[in-house]
Parts: sequence; C-alpha cells; structure tokens
Amino acid sequence: MGMPPPQIELKMKSEGLDASLLATPDKMIPEKEDEASATPAAPVLVAAKDHPKYAKFFKLQKMGMPPPQIELKMKAEGLDASILATPDKMLPEKEEAPVAPAAPVMVAVKDHPSYAKFFKLQKMGMPPPQIELKMKAEGLDTTLLATPDQLIPEKAETPAPPAEVLVKDHPDYAKYLKLQKMGMPPPQIELKMKAEGLDAALLATPDAVVPPPPSATSMNVALNVVKFVAKAKAKPKLRNLYWEPVAAPTEASLWSKIELSEEHQKELDSLTTLFAAAPPAADKEKKKPVAKKAATRVALIDAKRANNLGIMLARFRLPYAEIKRAVLEIDRDVLTTEKISALIQFAPEGEELETVKSYTGERKLLGDAEQYFLEISTVPRYATRLQAVLATWQFDANVEEQRRLIESVTATCAALKANAAIPEILKLVLALGNTLNEGTPRGGAQGFKLSILLKLVQVKASDNSMTLLNYLAIVLRKKNPEWLTFTDQLEALADASRVTLQVLKAGEAAIRKASATVVSELELHAKLPAVAENDKFQEAIAPFAEKSAATSTKIAEEFEAMMATFNECVRWFGEDPDAAGCGPDSFFSIFVSFGQMLQAADRDNERKRIAEEKRLRREAETRKRMAQLQSSKQQRKGLESLKEGDAQAIVKKIRGKRSEEKRKELLEQGFDPTSTESLCSNSSRQLKTQESAELLARKDEIP
Repeated sequence: MGMPPPQIELKMKSEGLDASLLATPDKMIPEKEDEASATPAAPVLVAAKDHPKYAKFFKLQKMGMPPPQIELKMKAEGLDASILATPDKMLPEKEEAPVAPAAPVMVAVKDHPSYAKFFKLQKMGMPPPQIELKMKAEGLDTTLLATPDQLIPEKAETPAPPAEVLVKDHPDYAKYLKLQKMGMPPPQIELKMKAEGLDAALLATPDAVVPPPPSATSMNVALNVVKFVAKAKAKPKLRNLYWEPVAAPTEASLWSKIELSEEHQKELDSLTTLFAAAPPAADKEKKKPVAKKAATRVALIDAKRANNLGIMLARFRLPYAEIKRAVLEIDRDVLTTEKISALIQFAPEGEELETVKSYTGERKLLGDAEQYFLEISTVPRYATRLQAVLATWQFDANVEEQRRLIESVTATCAALKANAAIPEILKLVLALGNTLNEGTPRGGAQGFKLSILLKLVQVKASDNSMTLLNYLAIVLRKKNPEWLTFTDQLEALADASRVTLQVLKAGEAAIRKASATVVSELELHAKLPAVAENDKFQEAIAPFAEKSAATSTKIAEEFEAMMATFNECVRWFGEDPDAAGCGPDSFFSIFVSFGQMLQAADRDNERKRIAEEKRLRREAETRKRMAQLQSSKQQRKGLESLKEGDAQAIVKKIRGKRSEEKRKELLEQGFDPTSTESLCSNSSRQLKTQESAELLARKDEIP
C-alpha cells in the first residue's frame, strides 16, 4: 500500500509491538504469550498492626498520641486512617508494581494542533520573524518550523500532583500565614479558618506535612453541589416589621400568657409569598454573549505605530490609491502643509518597507497600516520627495518672516540713533551719577553701561521718600515732558526686543537648507530609471528651484547687512557687540524696560504732587476756619460784658438819631408840620419798624 515506514513503526509502538521485526519477516516467534507468565503471583498478606507502613502509627497510638493527630499524619503519607480501628485486618505486604505508562502518540510537527496554525501563517506569507515572535509568546519551540516532518508527542505529559505539601505551601493555609505576618489578631484568623473548615492549630507548625489540595475539577463539583443545596434550602427574604420587642415580659404581662402553636404557624405560611422582598427585576431580554472573532488581519508593523498611523490616515478620508495619486501629482486640492507634515512623520522606515515588500500572501489580510505602506512602496524616494514639496510650499512664508525680523532690527537701530531724547536722558543720568560718585573712583566718568538704567530704582533717598529714578523723572518733566515718552517714537522697538540671534540664524539656515534640498531632490529624481506617467514632481518643483538659490543668497546678504548695522548701533552706545548674550533681544529690551520704568516713576511723582497739593489746601482751609472761630469768640465776649442800663441807653440814642433824620427828611419833602397827629403817628410806626429790624440784625451778627 506504500505507507511510510515511520508511520507503520508509530502504529506498532502504540500497540506494544516490536517494530524491528519488520526487517526479519522470516523470523519465528510464539503465536500466543505464556499464560503462566501473564498470571500475577498472589501477594503476601500481613496484619495491619505488623505492616511496615502502619506499624509506627499503632505504636504512636499506644504512646497516647491523640487520634486526630495520628490520622493527620497518615493522610499526609497517603494511608487509610480507618485501618487504625482494625489492627488485625490482613493487608498486602508489598504494593503491586505500577503499570508502565503507555508510549505517547507521536505526530508530525506540521500536524500537531499547537504548531499547525503557524505553518498555515507561513504559507500565507507572514515573515518568519513575526511567526517566531508569536510562537515564543505561546512557549513553543521555534526551531521546529524548519523540520515540519519531525515526530513529537501529540500531548504533553502532565506532572502528577505531589503526594504531600507543607502547610506554608498549601494554598488554603498560605493566605492565613500571610495574614498572621501582617498582624491580624489570631481570633479573627481562627474564625475565618473555621468558616472554611480548616485546622487553625496548623498555623503554629508551618513546616508540617498536610495532604495536597484537591484538584480544580473536584473542587468545582463540590462547590456547585454546595451552591445547589444552599439554593434549595434558602428561604425567601421577607419585608421587615420595625417594632420594638419586649425584652423580658413579666408574669403579670399579657405576653407571658401568649404562646405560638404550630397551627398559628401554618396560618402564616402565605406570608412568605405575599410579603417577600421583591428581588431586583431581571432583564427579560438578556444580551447574548458576542463571540470574539478571531483576528483575520496580518500585522507586520508595531501595534502602537500602526494605531497612530491609522488615526493619521483617517483624516484624509481617501483610499490609499488616491493618496498615492495626490503625492505623485502634487495635488494641492488634497494635500496641505499640515497633511504633508503628517505623511512625513509617519513615512515608512527602511525595515518596515522591506518587511511589507517581502509579504507574499493575500493583500486583503493585511492591516490598514500595512496596506498603506504597500501602496506607497512604489513611490520613489517617498519621504525625501515630501520634504522637498513641503520646503517648496513653506519657502515664501519663511522668507517673508525672515525679512520682517531683519527689517525690524534694522529700523530700530536707525530710530535709536536718530532719537533726540535718548542723548539728553543719558547726559542727565551721567550728571546725576557723577554727582553721587564724587570723590570716589567711579566719579568723573565720561560714560556708563546701559544696564545701570534698570538699577536707578534701587538707589533710594535717605528718607526713603523717592528713588533716583523718581528724581530723574522730576527733572525730565521740568525740562521737557515729551522726553518721558521717548519710546513712543520707536515703533519697531517692541518687536525688535523679541528677536534673538538664534532665531535669525535658524531662519537663514532653514531657507538655505530648503533650497539645497529641493535642488538635490530634483537632480536625484531626474536620474531615476523609471518614473510613473502621472509623476509631476519635475513639472511642479523645477520652476521654484531656479529662484530659490537666488533668494537664499539674497537673504544671507540681508542678514549680514543687518548684523553690521546692529553691531554699529551697539558700539555707538558704548557696548561690546561681541560680548556674551549681546543680541537684539537683550540690547533692545534695556530701552523697553527703562521706558516703562521711567513712565511709572513719573506717574508715581504725579500722584505724590497731587496728594501734596490737597494736603496744603486742607491746611489753609483749617487755618482760615480757626481764625474765624477766634474772631466770633471775641465778639461774643464784648456783648456779654454789656449791662442792662447800657443797652437801654444805646437804644435811646439810636431812636433819637433816627427820629431826627426822619424829621429832616419829611421837612425836605414839604410836609406840613402843623398836622402833628398824622406825623407823629406815621413817624412812630416807622421808628418802631426800624428799631425791630435793627435788633434782629444785631442778633444775627452775634454767633
């Protein structure tokens, strides 16, 4: 029939036959085995008390050891503890020799249930490193992939459980020993062990031998039986009646005469159904467990990188072939600077590209990231191509930003030198400094470093009423208030104070590198042996390359001219342009900060001046009120010194004088003096009116 010899030998071994006899078909062998040899000899029987394995336990029994301890030791050695009750029972002196285990069934590696799936992955085209990684994760031998016909046991041998274990290694007792070390009170531990049916006394002997724990299968069966019995015997939970029970009813109480009989209990059987506590409503329609689908995708790339790549590709919402077309044709409707930057970030590396290209299986089985890499693997120089395109699109914006920075620095340098207020301010500061430093080595200076302008606020007057910067602001306001706001005339000063040499140099280098990258990539692209028909790289990038070199050279020249202007401006103010940290940001920031501090000092001076004027006005008003009060007090004292007779005489004199004046006035007006009646009546009335008015006026004058 042509069956391979290894398969025939495997079947013969499984039936206990000698495979070497296949080579000697003419050899004579017995037709049947000897029946006498097959029949085992009768075992020698001895009494249990004389049995070599049981005799020592009978001896311990005679010595007075408690039976539970003896039984525990016997169980630890795997002996039957019930034999102690039958010392004369006959037992075999020697146990029967164990039957030799049957030879394991051998199968080829490619047909083994644990290895067959990996041979299938090998046929699907998965790279060998990936397969070996998965095999190692399952604890399999990766070298067997090279020998698919090698015979290995179909089932791995399972080690027999140990006959006995120590208390500290027993899973049921180990956790309580750990609790004991953690400091749990012994009564609590014993209570928990009794609840599980364990012997708490064994905690004192952690090195004692105990039987091994039962197998998982028997434990599960026992647990299910216990749950079933508990469920069958459990009574439904009833609603509670929250009364206050009588603790100990006396004989005179009604409760001492009441006894519940079985008849009463039978009448209350319906309570268990009527007043049962309603269990939580179970979902009528339980969701069926969804079976997990086996992974049908072949992963060739790191899982985390593939996940991030999938998130990036989801932004395009385009097929991978469409992304490839947009890259080849440099389609601005699809590609933007942000998307190109993302494509560059997740461009395939050399090893990833080689792994994807070596895949020979079905393309549909690959993951999204692998399919994307496989699609763009035909685009020549994918990463450098995208870098050149990105440099082209960002070139004009970078040039414009670089020129803006250069112009702000150049314009600020020119404005500082042309500003008329700065020399006057510096001259005044020099005069103040020489006055304060007179008689010291620092006195008589012809100039100073600009950094001292920011430290004027630290020099305080002897009474702490102002600083040197406040004094400078007072003098400047007297001379020319416009000098206090000299920074308002320097429009580009704030922008220039944020420009650093590192940014300027980096911008100039980026423009130069972008130009070189584009030119180099154009040359390498032109040397490619084959290019796709829709590849428009040369058409889109070539016009830019022609002007990029000239623009890059022009920007370099402008940068050098700006640095020369800046260095000249720094020297004009007596500073060293080659000093560490001397850049546009640090140099211009001195003027920005000094201008802000000078204006703040001027505002502080104005607040103090206004406050002083208010104080002086209040003092003048207070002095005026005090003088008026003193005058009114003197008048009051003069009137109070007059006596009653003096007042009457004064009034009489006033009346006489008024009467004489009135008479003269009437004679001048031509009144007849003969009509004395009317005249006297009229004059008397007028005099009385005038006298009352004068008295009222005098009272008003007295405070």
